[in-house]
Amino acid sequence: MVPAILAIAIYQENYMALYMILAAIAFAGTTCVFAVLHWRSLAVQFKRFGFFNRYAWLGLLGLVGLLLLNLFQIWVFEKLGAKGGSLETIREMGIGPVGMVLLICVFPAVLEEIGFRGLLQHWLQVAIRPWKAIVLASFLFAALHLSVLSLPYIFLVGMVLGWVKWKTQSLYPCILIHFLHNLIVLEFFG
Repeated sequence: MVPAILAIAIYQENYMALYMILAAIAFAGTTCVFAVLHWRSLAVQFKRFGFFNRYAWLGLLGLVGLLLLNLFQIWVFEKLGAKGGSLETIREMGIGPVGMVLLICVFPAVLEEIGFRGLLQHWLQVAIRPWKAIVLASFLFAALHLSVLSLPYIFLVGMVLGWVKWKTQSLYPCILIHFLHNLIVLEFFG
């Protein structure tokens, strides 16, 4: 809420772009603080490589299904006359291709996976059953993206990432799948 108010107050013409920047900075800062404070629980998740586990490869296969679903969703939204989302707003900022890959693919893949799978889901799994932890972390992951229309799709992406994290006990496959998802969406669907 604070980033939205600041964005409107500071930059009234294109407050959505500024809001996105401020929200990303707030999320990145929060994730980094918690990652430093809870490094021991994260370190274990980074010690396991995870790619030699069949579930990592099943997660990549799940990515293909998700991308096909995303393509269908885009087609439906176009038929309904829905306007472009956050990618369009970011492109309007005039960020170059390398900046777009960093902003859309690299930073979210690393920071969101540390925040949602490495910290939140990990903590939830201590308190509740793994599937409940995955569902809750995925819902919060989808809600963070602030897109009512895309919420069900992003929730499913979170479910696949959460399942891969649970089965591999590693963040690396999740980060790679998240990165590839965002890169393909950026290059081919956006």
